[in-house]
Amino acid sequence: MSMSTHYVTKTCKAVCLISKPPKPVQYLSLIENVWEHETRQACYRIDSRFSTMSQSGIPQQRDTEHLLLLLLVVVVVIVVVVVVVVVVVVIVVLLLLAMFLNALLEEYDSTVTPTFEKLQPTFVNVSVHINNIDAVNEQTMVSCFQVSRLHT
Repeated sequence: MSMSTHYVTKTCKAVCLISKPPKPVQYLSLIENVWEHETRQACYRIDSRFSTMSQSGIPQQRDTEHLLLLLLVVVVVIVVVVVVVVVVVVIVVLLLLAMFLNALLEEYDSTVTPTFEKLQPTFVNVSVHINNIDAVNEQTMVSCFQVSRLHT
C-alpha cells in the first residue's frame, strides 16, 4: 500500500502535495516530470473511482437521511391504516351485536307479553277489591258502635 492512499480524504490535490518522494539532485527534472505524470494519473483514477462509487450505489449521508425519512413515513402510514381498519371492524362488530340483541329482545317481548296480559285483569280485580275494603271498614265501625251502645 503506497503512502498516497493513506492520505486520501476528500480531494486528490492533498494526495499529490503530501506524497511526493525526495528527489535526487541530478535527476531532478526527469523524475519530477515522471512523478507529476504518474501522480496526475493516480489522482485521476482515485477521483474517478470516488465519483463512480457515489453515483453507483454507495449512498451518501444525505441519501441515507432521505431513505430513513421515507421509511418513517411509510411506517406511520401503515400504522394509521391498521388503526383505522381495526376501529372500523370494532364498530361493525358492535353494530351487528346490537342488532342481534335487539332481535333477541323483540323475540323475548313477544313471548312474555301474552302472559302479562293474562295477569292484568287479576291486578284490576285486586285493586277493585281493595277499594271495597273502605266500605267494609265503615260498616264494621258502625256495627261496633251499635254493639257498644247496647252494652251500656
